[in-house]
Amino acid sequence: MAWVDRNGRTEDLAEALDIDLHLIASGAMGGIVNAPLKYLRNLGSTRRAVAGDPAGVIVMQPPIFALAAVYLFTRRRRIPIVADIHHAPFEERRWRWSRRPTLWFSRRLALCLVTNPAHAEQLRSAGATVVELHDPPVVTRRPISDAPGTFVVVPSSFYPDEPIEVVLDAARHCSDLSFFVTGRAPEQVRAAAPANVTFTGFVDDDEYHRLIAEAGVVCCLTTKENTMQRGGYEAEAYARPLVTSSTESLRRYFGEGAVYCDPASGKSVAEAIREALRTSAERTARLTVSRQEHRAAFELGLEPVRRALRL
Repeated sequence: MAWVDRNGRTEDLAEALDIDLHLIASGAMGGIVNAPLKYLRNLGSTRRAVAGDPAGVIVMQPPIFALAAVYLFTRRRRIPIVADIHHAPFEERRWRWSRRPTLWFSRRLALCLVTNPAHAEQLRSAGATVVELHDPPVVTRRPISDAPGTFVVVPSSFYPDEPIEVVLDAARHCSDLSFFVTGRAPEQVRAAAPANVTFTGFVDDDEYHRLIAEAGVVCCLTTKENTMQRGGYEAEAYARPLVTSSTESLRRYFGEGAVYCDPASGKSVAEAIREALRTSAERTARLTVSRQEHRAAFELGLEPVRRALRL
């Protein structure tokens, strides 16, 4: 369950566990003013979703209200709850207030899932049972190309931790390459972009997978130390050379399959892109191996989740 319209990790976890998926969101009701009404509607939907006496519930975090609702509606029936805790309560300013209640709930749950040791340690210190579990292996929709293009794909949601200005600067340093930036770009970002950057807008899944499968490089940057990159998982699935931020979490997962850069420097990003293209065959081979290793590790990581949910 997640209080969002869409989330790739949640959808893939539901499929991997062969359980029902409930994406609960109140349409276009955005903004602070509409938040109380939106959450009231979500509470009703959540209550109905757990009314059928499920064996267990896995709920995405944030928002903390989703976890609180599931806990409230199931605790008398002692239904096990697994919280899939994303980085926001630990890393994002707008959700930092929810860190303490998240830790309070964590020790009352069957299990907590995170993607890195730093967040795992905080939860264990609060008394929680924790498993580090990365995203399920991405299901490819296109053949893995033997002759990819030379263009750069930048998967983007334009979140605050994505240094889009640095990406544009890197594109200026690589004027001979084409950059395709996905997601809905703000007008000021479009206006500041050099001519070799194309903003695709939101594309359907087939087109998105085509872009990743045919890319010469997939570039996924974050300024947060303990944040994983779904675009990186997708690059690995298609064995496409990855350029990403030089953080411990990302290095630990992608190893030598990626080229790392300073996400605050357009020049550093441009140099990493050049390096990824130059060593494309080597990166592809390493990502092909790591893809198999990570698939096996994911299957092992699912076992405690299944036990916690009584599957």
